[in-house]
Amino acid sequence: MDKVQKDTDVLAQVVAGFRSQGKTVVLAPGAFDLLHVGHIRYLTDARSRGDYLIVAIQGDAAVRRTKGALRPVQPAAERAEILAEIQGIHYVVFFEEDDPSAIVRKLKPHVVVRGSDYAEMAPPEATAAAEVGAKVVIAGDPKPRSIQQILERAAKAPAAKSAPAKPEAAPSKKAMKPAAPRKRAQAPARAGH
Repeated sequence: MDKVQKDTDVLAQVVAGFRSQGKTVVLAPGAFDLLHVGHIRYLTDARSRGDYLIVAIQGDAAVRRTKGALRPVQPAAERAEILAEIQGIHYVVFFEEDDPSAIVRKLKPHVVVRGSDYAEMAPPEATAAAEVGAKVVIAGDPKPRSIQQILERAAKAPAAKSAPAKPEAAPSKKAMKPAAPRKRAQAPARAGH
């Protein structure tokens, strides 16, 4: 089965299998646009909370609705591909709603992990988590950074100036001939081998 899973019905069956084996399934939902160290700390903490970590990525249209017209910076498929390469993440799935309540109800994880930006308020999927018997946990470090802050800082940074490119001369016919093959240097023989 692919690590990036578009079929939530199939993934729900996999999760049910993990549950029947007594394994703890953790769900970490979010946009995950422009991955930064806060995301890594959050995901590392989330992974420590169970046997299997599923990351639910908010789809592009939902990110635009919840974070503004200029977001996401990276499309959902690319965000999923990046996350799928992180060790400790077992599956990546998408959700298209403005909050992850539906995916929580569908997958029925044991634990729903949210970042420290929810330390002072209940996340929107808290009711759905309670309905399926999942515990909501706040993970990661205090949120001193956000993608919005990173984007604003990058927008204020002066653009790097580069020297204008020199036009290249057309290659001569001589330059277009293939080079003669090089002889490989022989490694010195080892004594006794």
